[in-house]
Amino acid sequence: MPKTIRMPTVEEIKAAYTGSGARAASEYSKAIDKVTDFVGRATSDAAEANYSAGVTRAVANRLRAKGISEKVTNESWKSDARTKGGAIIGTRIAGAGDKQAKGYAPIHTALSGLELPDKTPGDPIGNLTRIAGRVVAASANVKRRKLGLPEVTPPG
Repeated sequence: MPKTIRMPTVEEIKAAYTGSGARAASEYSKAIDKVTDFVGRATSDAAEANYSAGVTRAVANRLRAKGISEKVTNESWKSDARTKGGAIIGTRIAGAGDKQAKGYAPIHTALSGLELPDKTPGDPIGNLTRIAGRVVAASANVKRRKLGLPEVTPPG
């Protein structure tokens, strides 16, 4: 006698999925605790090659664009962003103060006491370029030094 696959209904599957949320947080935490050497594995040559290949394939096949256009509308995105993101953003920002301060500290140091040139009367575009350019260069060079890249030269 042939066997037949007996599937739960779509509604039963949906109910099981949405009902699993309470367990998901503890299972997620348990899974994180089992991970070893995340940074080493994630920054390995093999990981970089896999990432590059995946991004190249996705771009070549327009997978991002297709995924968005097939699954999302402007209104569904706005609704999800409001209800999901809006509900947690304040708490997440409040809890990230130490990380933000640590990340911004080198930029703060680079900008504190940065000497800016005097303005040239009648040269608003040149003034913007010279003054903002020095600020942008000082900020960008913090990251470039960290990454071992050559520094950008500030204008004028």
